[in-house]
Amino acid sequence: MRKRILSWALVLCMVLTLLPGAVLAVDEPVVVQHPCKHAGVETVKAAAPTCENPGYTGDRVCTICKETIETGKDIPALGHQHAEGAQPINVKPATCTENGEASYVCSVCGKLYSETTNAQHTVEKWDLTKAPTCTENGVETGYCTVCHTAVTREIAATGHKLVVTSNPNITKNPTCTEPGEMTVYCSVCKENVTASVPALGHNYGEWKVTKEATCTEAGEETRICAVCGDKETREIPSLDYELALKNAKEATCEEAGYTGDKVCTICGKIAELGETIPALGHTEAVDEAVEATCTETGLTEGKHCSVCEKVLVAQEEVPALGHDFGKWTVTKKATCTEAGEKSRTCTVCGEVETREIPALEHTHEEDAAQLGSKAPTCTEDGYETYRCSRCGFAYNVPIPATGHKLAAGAVSKEPTCTEDGVETGYCTVCKQIVKEILPAKGHTFDENAPVVMIKAATCTEEGEQMRYCSVCSKYISEVIPMLPHTEVVDEAVEATCTEAGLTEGRHCSVCNEVLVAQEEIPALGHTVEDWEETKAPTCTEAGEESGVCTVCNETVSREIEALGHTEVADEAVAPTCTETGLTEGKHCSVCNEVLVKQEIVEALGHKTELKNAKDASCTEAGYTGDLVCSVCGEVVEKGAEIPALGHVWDDGVVTTKPTGTADGVKTYTCTVCGETKTEVIPATGVCDGGASCPSRSFSDVKAHWGHLGIDYCVENRLMNGVSDTEFDPDGTLTRAMLVTVLWRLAGEPAATQDCAFPDLGSPNDPAASWYLDAVAWAAEAGIVNGRPDGTFDPKGAITRQELATMLYRFAGVMKLDTSAKGDLSVFPDDDQVLAYAVDAMTWANGAGLVKGNSRDGVNYLDPWGNATRAQVATILMRFCENVAQ
Repeated sequence: MRKRILSWALVLCMVLTLLPGAVLAVDEPVVVQHPCKHAGVETVKAAAPTCENPGYTGDRVCTICKETIETGKDIPALGHQHAEGAQPINVKPATCTENGEASYVCSVCGKLYSETTNAQHTVEKWDLTKAPTCTENGVETGYCTVCHTAVTREIAATGHKLVVTSNPNITKNPTCTEPGEMTVYCSVCKENVTASVPALGHNYGEWKVTKEATCTEAGEETRICAVCGDKETREIPSLDYELALKNAKEATCEEAGYTGDKVCTICGKIAELGETIPALGHTEAVDEAVEATCTETGLTEGKHCSVCEKVLVAQEEVPALGHDFGKWTVTKKATCTEAGEKSRTCTVCGEVETREIPALEHTHEEDAAQLGSKAPTCTEDGYETYRCSRCGFAYNVPIPATGHKLAAGAVSKEPTCTEDGVETGYCTVCKQIVKEILPAKGHTFDENAPVVMIKAATCTEEGEQMRYCSVCSKYISEVIPMLPHTEVVDEAVEATCTEAGLTEGRHCSVCNEVLVAQEEIPALGHTVEDWEETKAPTCTEAGEESGVCTVCNETVSREIEALGHTEVADEAVAPTCTETGLTEGKHCSVCNEVLVKQEIVEALGHKTELKNAKDASCTEAGYTGDLVCSVCGEVVEKGAEIPALGHVWDDGVVTTKPTGTADGVKTYTCTVCGETKTEVIPATGVCDGGASCPSRSFSDVKAHWGHLGIDYCVENRLMNGVSDTEFDPDGTLTRAMLVTVLWRLAGEPAATQDCAFPDLGSPNDPAASWYLDAVAWAAEAGIVNGRPDGTFDPKGAITRQELATMLYRFAGVMKLDTSAKGDLSVFPDDDQVLAYAVDAMTWANGAGLVKGNSRDGVNYLDPWGNATRAQVATILMRFCENVAQ
């Protein structure tokens, strides 16, 4: 759809351009194409590395526009490796002067490859023959115990120990990009040395937008260095727009809908026009007929739309059928004293109707003998007792009271037509004086006297007449009952397509009172199966469609409602300080009629205030402040920088004195702001073995190269001497010794269970008891795993790669930083490091713990070399100072 609109728009532009004086005026919304936002991304050309061939991470490519978003990187070949403990093939041992070689089967690819073992002299003791200086390397000489040859190795120059004063002699000022130079004093060689002063780096101001980003184009912003004026520019990504759906309208059964336009949320332009959705038409659903039952009405079949619920064919009520009962059946016989029961069942619905059978009452034969009796009196009933011939129960038959039998007496008041009289007399039975009421006689109407008619009776009202009483000689009023209605049937009228019908009714033919009201049956309406549109509706005018009724064959028409405007809001544009705005408006997205016109809102104008003003301090420049618009944030007038005042330092105080192994500190205080700065006083690097020397009791330490490391370990109780007078700095350190040192460094924690190594010895053995707790803790913590045969080998000499591995694991247990990474490839013997120790050796080299051994001017990693006690002490000092802080 979008492509079709664009094609027609292009053709229209071309035609109008060719016409003389043609003016292109298109009211249709402009459809713009937005750049691909790479919504889908996939990785291609990825390849895994093998032992010998490098791999590739793969390129990230947009699945829509196929543009390469990110280029992949090469992955180095993995290199061959063999399992720990694998036996070599064709072993050629290394000698003092010739490299050795061994072949292994690669545990990854199965190929045979060779590993080289570097030639190496075995020297147990080195003597210093030339001490290193600040700028020149020194030399030490040893005697190889294998080939009995004297060998030398170089000791790296110590480098200058520079002392930087508070007012250094700057010989070349640094710039933003280039370092400067200064002359400083070396505390070792007592010479002035030229040192580098770091470049200042650019002092950029704030970023300022030089080109605004839009939803289709990237913008640009620039900042300028306040020192050298260097300009730095960077791109502002195009706005991360989204396409919002507007003007959508769902189609209904009778009205068309619209899929909606996709509109850019940033610029408001239409990226894709929608399409009209045809009216759905009614979805006819059958309203099933409901059969009438004996007691409930039913319904005829009807139809409605299942979407909009409009009734298409109305259901009509079917009267209830009434019950069709069978014969009565006695379910409980009546007795003399209890009622019985009978029932009958409807042959249609099975409903049961129940009625009571009255109790039979007691009876006896006419000639039955009395069981007893009580004679009645004037005022009380008597009775005769018989046995019931039906149930055998004795019962009483009442005999009414006889009433008084009065002797001739006197009437004290004669009864009249309307009032009772009174008679008083002597009862000949009970011998009492009795007063009896003589009932009123009632009127005696003379049939021959004329009847006076007051009001004749009708169907709806009672009548009235007067008749003559021959006793009281008065005319008496009498009510004449209402006459019954004369019922007439009002016949039913069937409904047609256009006219309503009536149900059957009844009325009185005399008074015309409605006895059963007729109810209206709605007109059925035309039934048209195929409607044809004869006039299409618009936003403001109704349309029309026609069809033939399948019932009455009449051609009928009906109106199609006007579609009504599809209202779209023309969003308000807020005015800014410099640009006018617009009020909100509205228009129809179908016919483009303006429904609410947008009005221009005048620009607001700037309202300035002083911002970003800042007083200068000792270290930071100040600022006079910018005149900034409080409404739009635009800088109307930029301020100027106030240079930093600079610190005014005092002469300084030595707060920490330097020692042989630790630097000292001198602290200076600014007399203006109170800020302090410190200056490192380099460690002397020299211990004279005097009274303050921690190793003064050991005769073999004073002139040894590892003196400072030994001092550190002795002072911190990490290592002890082999005796009271010797430390044995060139002696080898055993595995038990190193584990004990690490245990002490950890604070001598207790293990939760005993160690399982079979060669550790007994706790009662003085030669073993000193390291048992340390080994148990180290094994439980995963710092040591033992030899391949399951032993620990406590007396075995520690190699340099074993030392690095134990320190690496110890650092992990203590949660220290192990992220440092060195470069083992600079050592010619890096391939001699076993796989299990590669990570540890890389870390130890990167952390400055293992720096290599120099032989014949070449620096070797020497992973298989035994670590001397002095080497371990020095490495422990570096570990504590550089890693464990």
